[in-house]
Amino acid sequence: MNKDQILAAITEMSRKGEISQQEILQAFGSTGLAGAVEVPERKKSLRLTVSQVLSSIGGLVICIGIIVLIVQHWNDMSSFLRILVSLGVALAAYAVAVLFWHYQNLKATSSVIFAVSLVLLPVGLLVTINEIFGINDILPVQIIVSSICFIIALISLFLYKRNLFIVASVAFGTWLYFVVLTQLLDSSGSILSNSDIYAYITMFAGLAYVLMGYSFDKVDTSRKHLSNWLYRLGLVAILISGLVIGGIWDVLYIGLVFAVIMLSVYVKNRTFLWLGGIFLMVYIIKITSQYFSEGLGWPFALVLAGIMLIAVGFFTSYIARKYISKNEPVRP
Repeated sequence: MNKDQILAAITEMSRKGEISQQEILQAFGSTGLAGAVEVPERKKSLRLTVSQVLSSIGGLVICIGIIVLIVQHWNDMSSFLRILVSLGVALAAYAVAVLFWHYQNLKATSSVIFAVSLVLLPVGLLVTINEIFGINDILPVQIIVSSICFIIALISLFLYKRNLFIVASVAFGTWLYFVVLTQLLDSSGSILSNSDIYAYITMFAGLAYVLMGYSFDKVDTSRKHLSNWLYRLGLVAILISGLVIGGIWDVLYIGLVFAVIMLSVYVKNRTFLWLGGIFLMVYIIKITSQYFSEGLGWPFALVLAGIMLIAVGFFTSYIARKYISKNEPVRP
């Protein structure tokens, strides 16, 4: 049979319901040319990515335009107009994003408008409270604003299941965490002058980030791509805080860093390994300059630090090759 006869037979069988489109595609795929069927899908994905990029740029331009407009005319605006261009625009943007969400081809755009709304929302709330009641003590006002934003982000996450609202929830939740603890500690007076308090607060926030990242990495794997960002933010917060505190942490820090490096084997994630290695190098430089530079002199201290840094580099590379690389999932 030639090609025309085959096509005619397929057409006739399709008309009679004796063969389906799925069966034809399966037969075509069995020839080893299935990749050709996937080309339109990849092109569609590429177009969607470009659309998202352009929408993001457009959203950024909108934010910049609104900010410039408000700054230029702020002193000339009445209280009502100030509330309208801040909180009013935030609420209007949220409403438009909700409307766009119901259209499949506008969901990428709706995410950008949601982001614009979430950026403007805390500003609008602060402006509204200031214009109506005045702000005498900023901490209680920040608690109110961050609580409202946090609740809205959580409700939006429940309704729309977008990663954007996870990011917003983490950001607003962190803000609320810091201002609440600062307000509680404010009654202690001079305790706020101790920078170690803020370092410990930051360290616990970093621990929360790492635990959230682990839950996305191992439990809710549909959001696995968020885990690395949470790991990085959390580990940087923990490790920088340990360096800042000093004192007893000059002794404990080496254990903390090695614990982070060893966790890279358990979690199967290079973020722990490389950040642990980087901060171990920083720790070595700090300790060398603080305790050995005067006794040994700077030249010998630098040589000692260099040798230890080379050892750290070799150690982290060995851990990566032996325990992480062979256990990492193959990426498609």
